[in-house]
Amino acid sequence: MYYDRIDICVSLLTPKSRGQIVLNATDPVFGKPLIYPNFLKEQSDEKKLLEGIHEIVKLFDTEVFKTASFEFDPLPILNNECKNYEKVSEDFWACIIRHFSSPLHNYVGTCKMGSSKDPESVVDNNLKVYGIANLRIVDGSVIPKITRGSTAAPIIMIAEKASDLIKTTWY
Repeated sequence: MYYDRIDICVSLLTPKSRGQIVLNATDPVFGKPLIYPNFLKEQSDEKKLLEGIHEIVKLFDTEVFKTASFEFDPLPILNNECKNYEKVSEDFWACIIRHFSSPLHNYVGTCKMGSSKDPESVVDNNLKVYGIANLRIVDGSVIPKITRGSTAAPIIMIAEKASDLIKTTWY
């Protein structure tokens, strides 16, 4: 019965794959940006998720899980695109990773903070957008790499710093 069960998930906290957002070349001002998330582009990301799955499967061989009468039941995930693979084989898990993985956190790093000499930098260390007067970016997009937890605290810190910068400039 599904009332007495647990669900266990694997999270990849520091993916190597990097996405990209670019301006729409046909209409860079009003056109929708082109978003390329590139999830699992790096093979090491899929490998790490697979290692995590193996650790979960090992839990079911522990004394604690056996005492609690937990049984490994992949049935809820078998009726899908991966049902033709041998149950719980490497190919099965690789298929599950490719079809059912999704991001857990907010996206960051789309508006790089850096030197004006760096062509990929969007904002300076005062959060001002290069080439546009009186515009700052105050959100997670200036964070260069995803944090290992919630992005809420770093974004609050960025907003607090921005409020100090704005007060200093205008008051």
